[in-house]
Amino acid sequence: MSDIFEYDVFLSFASADEELVKPIWQEMSSSGLRVFWSDETLKQNIGQPFIEVIQNALIQSKHFVLICTENSMQSEWVKDEYQTFYGQCHIPSKRERRLILLKIKDFNISSLPPFLKSIQLSDSVENIISTLGGVNIQALKDENKRLKERIETALKEKGDLENQLKEFKSIPKRKQISAWIVILILLASILTYAVVDLKQNFKHLAKEKSKLEKHIHDLEKESLKIKLPTKKSSPPSKTTPPVHLRSYTIDSLSTDKVKMMIKQRDFFSNGLKGLENKQGKGLNHQYEVIKRRGEILVIDHATGLTWQQSGSSNKMRYDKARDYIKQLNENHFAGYDNWRLPTLEEAMSLMEPEEKKSVLYIDRVFDQTQRWIWTADKKYKDISDGYYVYAWTVNFLEGTCSTEYVKEKQKAFLSKPIPRWLFVRAVLIDYLAIKR
Repeated sequence: MSDIFEYDVFLSFASADEELVKPIWQEMSSSGLRVFWSDETLKQNIGQPFIEVIQNALIQSKHFVLICTENSMQSEWVKDEYQTFYGQCHIPSKRERRLILLKIKDFNISSLPPFLKSIQLSDSVENIISTLGGVNIQALKDENKRLKERIETALKEKGDLENQLKEFKSIPKRKQISAWIVILILLASILTYAVVDLKQNFKHLAKEKSKLEKHIHDLEKESLKIKLPTKKSSPPSKTTPPVHLRSYTIDSLSTDKVKMMIKQRDFFSNGLKGLENKQGKGLNHQYEVIKRRGEILVIDHATGLTWQQSGSSNKMRYDKARDYIKQLNENHFAGYDNWRLPTLEEAMSLMEPEEKKSVLYIDRVFDQTQRWIWTADKKYKDISDGYYVYAWTVNFLEGTCSTEYVKEKQKAFLSKPIPRWLFVRAVLIDYLAIKR
């Protein structure tokens, strides 16, 4: 197991299921995995705030196993745990930070929230232990038993062969020669049949290999179609685009102004606290995929914005997101040095309504990795002797926008929110620059 993380597994479950889950924790622990079990770990951290211990454990756990029961689906605490790990730690395209669902008894998977239904599901603790690199003790015991049986069988066969050899040596030499001839004839017949059988197997394997290679080729072609769809659109226009979105940053963008913006623009939003607009139709995009200096860009001729087709491959804090933009400009990404974080209005323009949704609420012309992104707009929350700074974000997995904690000003507080780690998708400032 890697020493980068304090725990190999964060075990998330409802307190009502503690007796049910305890044997699972014991089995995982005995396999060599370092498992975060709230009851045991909290005893070792007496004096620390409960919430702080849980939050730190989520960050310091390499993998996350959710015990799926009706109780856990009703638990707000469990919901906070898996949403936090999914939003901050889980990387679906890699194997470093797995999120695995362990189905218990007669649990109905229809109870899962939509975004968890695409996650790896298992009903076997042994399979999870094997997947996460633990040692399956029961499997070792079974294998040891099988080896002992094979050794006993081999010793018995050895004894039988020694007895047969003694009997053979007692036969007169003339009869021994005749016996050897018979044995050689039998061996020759067996080898002949074996060679014929091998040839047939080789032919069969060659056919299967050909089918497999064709299947892989078809999958690669299909993957390319999804990654870089060749959308046909009307020829680019040199004129000002019909929809003009706010491009300047607002350092204190209130929730009321965001509500007004979503309604006026008719953006789709699944949000809470008055930010919902589930009947929103969004924009009639005119996407065009282009390639400049080896980098793939997406132009939206409906707004005049040019986006990264993918964006950052990893999640990062807000300050690192700004460093990422600075690095793009220093490296002249795709030949340009005027990249920036999008405003909330620009990022929300990418939101697709429910009827157009696939996995995410964003067109598949974009890479689906960047499911939750930072924007340049911020919001302040007053507190005693200072204030918290939040940044507006857009979540294409849930179809919402929200604020996430960035830092505090003036006074340092003992209890404060934990900063999020989100993706970045940069936008190009000058619409006409891409046409030259």
